[in-house]
Amino acid sequence: MAGLLCKDWLLLRRQLWYYALLLGLYLALTAAGVLDASFLCGLAVLYGTLLPTTCFSSDEAVHWERYAAATPAGRRGTVDGKYLLALLLAALSGGISLFLTVLMEGPESALALAVLVCTGLALAVNAVNLPLLLLLGVSRSRAALYFVFILFFGGGMALLLLFQRGLLPPPTPGLAAALPWLVTVLCAAAYAASWCIARKIYCKKEL
Repeated sequence: MAGLLCKDWLLLRRQLWYYALLLGLYLALTAAGVLDASFLCGLAVLYGTLLPTTCFSSDEAVHWERYAAATPAGRRGTVDGKYLLALLLAALSGGISLFLTVLMEGPESALALAVLVCTGLALAVNAVNLPLLLLLGVSRSRAALYFVFILFFGGGMALLLLFQRGLLPPPTPGLAAALPWLVTVLCAAAYAASWCIARKIYCKKEL
């Protein structure tokens, strides 16, 4: 499995450089007053969900899954490698976003908790996307992937607007303090459950 994970990291080298350049551009625009730190929340989710899909696209183009299934890692190792990669990418993008948020806004900033929640949401999106990618491939699951992305973030924006306009009662101070951690834990639990389900699905898939 370590070899499969290393292969995916090598495939993502160019995209990771693009990520670094985008962060540099963002910091320059923030210093100029064009953008604010909330943009980091979007980066944590965007890269945590898009980069794993890039690996699937590359694998599909060369029919990699058939070769990977024949390696000592087998099908379970293939699934474990993809889930571990997505977890590491979410942690990396979320960690960098959190570091920059604390650097610019301070450790007490509410945006620091928002980045934590967004990192958890990246795991939740991957909890739905990864089984689809493993079962159907990128080309056949593209519409479903877009739907999942819109569902999660469209729903999040709708809830935010409802709270802002007073159509939903605001949470109590205790719930508001616990909610970011609760959402993150629930997203992590969904990711773990998805991992187990994907193992069973992929072991029965016809390659």
